[in-house]
Amino acid sequence: QAAVAAVRVRDDARSNFVADFIWPVQGRISGRFGSARSYNGKPGTPHSGTDVAAATGTPLHAPAAGLISFANDDLYLTGGTLVLDHGHGVSSHSCT
Repeated sequence: QAAVAAVRVRDDARSNFVADFIWPVQGRISGRFGSARSYNGKPGTPHSGTDVAAATGTPLHAPAAGLISFANDDLYLTGGTLVLDHGHGVSSHSCT
């Protein structure tokens, strides 16, 4: 997770973030920003995103133009993880 945090500090002078963002996938909202989390019975940091449930194999779409700044297919907490940098510190994060 430290590697993900490191790429999220990028501050490129691109302006992809000014475009309208779309949902990367359609589905049931299964996790909400700010909700409480626990790991092995101990309180964790609040959820920092929105989870959308979709069937395995469902295609994902980039929510807006950007550059892939991180990709790993097997992180401990988030599984397959992709970070898309939209410029000036704005990024989106997809996990499978």
